[in-house]
Amino acid sequence: MAEASGVVTVEKVRGRSTVTRCFFRYPLKLILPKKVGASQVDAVWIYALSYGGGIVSGDKISCKISIGDQCTASVTTQASTKVYKSVGSKFSEQILEARIGEEAFLALIPDPVTCFSTAKYDQKQSFRIVSSSNLVVVDWITSGRYQSGERWDFTSYKSTNCVYLDNDRPVFIDSSKAEAHTKSNKGRSKENDVCTATPPYYFFWSICKIGNSTRPYCSRSCSFMQYIWPPGNGFSDPCRGNKHRGCVCILANPSFFLGDVSGCSTLLPIWIVNIRNNVICCMCD
Repeated sequence: MAEASGVVTVEKVRGRSTVTRCFFRYPLKLILPKKVGASQVDAVWIYALSYGGGIVSGDKISCKISIGDQCTASVTTQASTKVYKSVGSKFSEQILEARIGEEAFLALIPDPVTCFSTAKYDQKQSFRIVSSSNLVVVDWITSGRYQSGERWDFTSYKSTNCVYLDNDRPVFIDSSKAEAHTKSNKGRSKENDVCTATPPYYFFWSICKIGNSTRPYCSRSCSFMQYIWPPGNGFSDPCRGNKHRGCVCILANPSFFLGDVSGCSTLLPIWIVNIRNNVICCMCD
């Protein structure tokens, strides 16, 4: 990766997780609030922002994060990541490289990506863990500015998440891509490719949880999905048994408003996999 837009290092200082290095430059801004949770909770919160409230066409944001042994950190945002309209062939790009040490915990829980009309966005996130690391990654996208009449109206969207064990052994690789073909490309409109292919969904989630410390979250998620999944549809609890190292869930929501999710009737699990002995195992269709 070229010179990073941001660098964050979290290490143990006097027995507590502490940011020992923080660097950022335009177009990235990092905020480290001191009072987020209870004082007895040993965790660092990192807020990633962009100047102007979004990512401009041609912007390339890269960030490196290192979580030291037995440290806990959460990386999030203050609002949805807005990707503005593209100019010519320019892409907006975000790259994240994270290393998680022994018995360390990293939670990447940003607000969703919202691509404006004609936006072109490419996101790459890689995580390097050891056998005792703990990781939660939430990667999600909305259909766009729905209230402005934009629904899956972007030109290109791609998101890739890779988790490697001991630097080079792939544990989890997930790549999502949505691309609209214009009339000059195979004679089809954007709506025929993206919008028509994704009804009636307004959100897509990808959730990856790895590590023994994530077990309570895995069990909670699976209990929730067993509740909303219609009986007899082949759902199998990926957290059953005591050997699991985590789980991966792909979810879709046909309602635009997040508040509707609380009703447990609109969230649709597409597939769920289990991680046993650091190997991905598919649990249901």
